[in-house]
Amino acid sequence: MPGHGGRPWDPSWRNLDDAACWLRDLLDALAIERCVLVGHSLGGYIAAAFAEQFPERLAGLGLLHSTALADAPERHDIRTKTIQFIETHGKEPFLKAFVQGLFHAPEPSWIETLEQITAPTDVNAILALTRIMRDRPDRSAAVQRLQVPVMYITGEHDALVSPERSRQELADLKIALLHRISEASHMGMYEAPEKVIGALLSLVEVSG
Repeated sequence: MPGHGGRPWDPSWRNLDDAACWLRDLLDALAIERCVLVGHSLGGYIAAAFAEQFPERLAGLGLLHSTALADAPERHDIRTKTIQFIETHGKEPFLKAFVQGLFHAPEPSWIETLEQITAPTDVNAILALTRIMRDRPDRSAAVQRLQVPVMYITGEHDALVSPERSRQELADLKIALLHRISEASHMGMYEAPEKVIGALLSLVEVSG
């Protein structure tokens, strides 16, 4: 995404709708008309926005440690404090604490890898996207309207996205799948990669 992996941040991004349009343009450039779209954390928020704007482009939707709901009040406050902390102290101390907080029982190699991945992130992207995540609307109704399979993959120890809230979202979906990973927190692709891969393959299968 813009602002990540050495790519410049795009200051025209004001909300997740802008991110969804960026994703649409990317799919167009790749000549992908329809896809099974899976987003992790912030990526899931973008996927939900994409589902609201471009439902005809989806064969299936997966939210990996993510949600279509808006932030709960306490999470909203945490993001505001995060913005204030970064503006005062810079991105480095934030990223160090952030990476550590993603796991339940991390292996040192996971921390090292993610510190290397996050280090180039543009501080302006971090600040803007934190605001965008904080202020995002509830898109659960848009996800409920989908006529394609929707999968939630949750972590038993996830302190950032409540597995209980995910179960509530699933209740009103037409074609719903849930994979709850007992050993995972917010990074199942590191903590239980085989289970995450198996879940995603099953989503692809049922999505035709």
